Parts: sequence; structure tokens; C-alpha cells
Amino acid sequence: MPDVDVSNLCTVTGTFLDAGGSFLPGVYVRFSPDLETSRVTSLGFIGKEVTATSNSSGQISMTLVRGLAGLLSITGSDLVRRVTIPDQATVDLFDLASTGRDLLEVQELELIDLPRRS
Repeated sequence: MPDVDVSNLCTVTGTFLDAGGSFLPGVYVRFSPDLETSRVTSLGFIGKEVTATSNSSGQISMTLVRGLAGLLSITGSDLVRRVTIPDQATVDLFDLASTGRDLLEVQELELIDLPRRS
């Protein structure tokens, strides 16, 4: 049981299946909080990532502090997203991942014109 009051926590759950519809055990999910958001929480310093591995029924469950931003990654897939844990009691892993930014998508550069000195 976490030391923080449950009103400050969100449980992230999900189920993994293979392409044939069978449960997929052993999938590793990691949430690594950003250093910036880890420092500003009123609950204390968040200094460690949280991980979970899917069980024999393909299910994972991990409890995270609401409002934290960080990287969510799933092994065995190309899924790496920067997400923010919502202010709610539970969220589906795949719903959470769909709200995040894909770190591998093409980024548009913002060019800055600098004055030229001769």
C-alpha cells in the first residue's frame, strides 16, 4: 500500500494480447517521471521510476502520483510517449498512451533569424 493518500494516486491498468488473441505475459511497462515535475510535487521528491510486468492473464496495474509528467514505454513495442498522469482514480494504459506525444514523430523546427555582424 502506498504511503500517499489514494486521492493523490491514479491506477493505470491494461491487458496485453498477442495477434492470435491469447494473453501475453511478461510485457514490461515503465513510467519514468520528468525531473522537473518530480521536484514540484507537494508530496515530496519523486526519485524513482515505476515498472510493472504483465501477468499470466496479460494484465498490468501500476499506481502513479496524479499530475506527474514523464515517459511511458512498453517493451516489445515501439511505444514511447511523454504523458501526464490524469487527476482521476483510474485510467486505461492505452487511453493514457494515446494522449501522449510520440517522441519519434517528425518535429518542426522553429528557425530564429540572428542579426549578422560584418
